[in-house]
Amino acid sequence: MQQPLTEILELVAQHAAAATAEYRSAAARGVRVDLDEAQRGRHAVRRYDADDEEPQTYFHSSRLPMMTLASVYDALAQRIAACDDAAIGRMAVVLMLRYADRTGLPITAHMMHRLFFAAIVVAVKMHQDVMPRNRTFARAVSMPVDEANRLERALLEGIGWQAVVTGAQVEATAARLRVLSAAAAASAAASDAESADEGAAEGCVRRFAVAVASHDKAPLVSSVDSDYAPAAVGRMPGAAGRA
Repeated sequence: MQQPLTEILELVAQHAAAATAEYRSAAARGVRVDLDEAQRGRHAVRRYDADDEEPQTYFHSSRLPMMTLASVYDALAQRIAACDDAAIGRMAVVLMLRYADRTGLPITAHMMHRLFFAAIVVAVKMHQDVMPRNRTFARAVSMPVDEANRLERALLEGIGWQAVVTGAQVEATAARLRVLSAAAAASAAASDAESADEGAAEGCVRRFAVAVASHDKAPLVSSVDSDYAPAAVGRMPGAAGRA
């Protein structure tokens, strides 16, 4: 029996919350991520300035959306018949983790909503007979169509255009998420213990988990200026501050 999509999405959210907390804790200690050449070459990171807690991609929201991944799925499924299939949601999750694996960038609470949206768009186009236009997808979540186009392109480039998802991959991803969730819970417990000892990043895992679980909605607005110069990515703004 397949695991319900809502449970799978909750596991993704838990994993993302833990990753966000780790970034925040590292930033509080003045530690910055050392991005490898593969990430820069695929232009997955669009900005990483001194005041950015984590590398910014096209999928990062300008502020943490107060909505669940299930809410994003429901918004599309209720308005677009081709999305009203839990299998599409499961395939989208596979594409999300594929993006994280190929770029080396963990899914975080600030990027998971827009990444999930793009993954649904790609999953529908690859696995449904009827392919709605991006304008239809964008309208369902009150997003400009140019932004929807950009997110779809960013995802496809990030996964190397490997967009086909098999049933076996769906099952393997669900099992992987259960393992990641258990690991995240252990990490959160260790982080809380460390925070109690050192007074740093106290309760950040719990705060982010609560925020991600909230159903209050915020627009999925990009944190990256669309006019941000790609040439600047090679210089990695703020790189001088890396530990």
